[in-house]
Amino acid sequence: MHHEVTHKEALALIETRELARLKQLSDGPGLIHLAGHVALLTLTGFAVLQSSGVLWFAASIAHGVVLIFLFT
Repeated sequence: MHHEVTHKEALALIETRELARLKQLSDGPGLIHLAGHVALLTLTGFAVLQSSGVLWFAASIAHGVVLIFLFT
């Protein structure tokens, strides 16, 4: 019969120093990710405002794609 490893058993397999490193909190990566989203929204939103005709449609599609990716 196959034995499944429990959460506590898995944690016991990780060295103490490595576990401490993995538990450290950091806002940096999240802030960089947020800045990228804001930059893309600003860029595509500006493109929508400044374009017309077929370019407006393409810019709107691009802006919509960026908005959709905020939810993934």
